[in-house]
Amino acid sequence: MKGMKTVQLAPETGKSLQTGFGTIRLGRNTAHLTRQRREVEHLCRSFGLTEDDLHMLGPDEARTHLNATGVVGGMFYAHSAALDPARLVRGLG
Repeated sequence: MKGMKTVQLAPETGKSLQTGFGTIRLGRNTAHLTRQRREVEHLCRSFGLTEDDLHMLGPDEARTHLNATGVVGGMFYAHSAALDPARLVRGLG
């Protein structure tokens, strides 16, 4: 999993911001996991994605990344990003 990445906001000022890359969707029961597994298989087959792009997570790995309870697994998609708006505003200031 990729984790955090530093993004340069304004190179001339040297300001940067930490962003989280990747999306995790948790499965809390076997029905969730079955749907996620089918989605992963479909997307990989249809768009040529690899395990580096999109893959299933075991219960321990999913819990470790999100510190969630009642998790039976999940899926990870690498090509998305999350940005904390408050950090962005502070970084631009």
